[in-house]
Amino acid sequence: MSPDIVITDELVGEVDFQCVKRVADCGVKIVASCHADSLDKVVNKKGFCSGVFDRYVLLDNAGKAGVVKTIVDKEFNVLL
Repeated sequence: MSPDIVITDELVGEVDFQCVKRVADCGVKIVASCHADSLDKVVNKKGFCSGVFDRYVLLDNAGKAGVVKTIVDKEFNVLL
């Protein structure tokens, strides 16, 4: 049996990104968090591989937690 979805906490470094890439290459969807001030900082993290995630949800940390600031697709087109 293999999972359809894997949910993990924060991706920090190169090994984390390699692990989720390997899982995604097997057809499993990934839900993960990665702390950064901007999408540019996420994609510039060592080991980041584009195309692993279908969506990137950026949260606004001003005010209350969990407020959606922007959603972009895997080609980095802004959806919201």
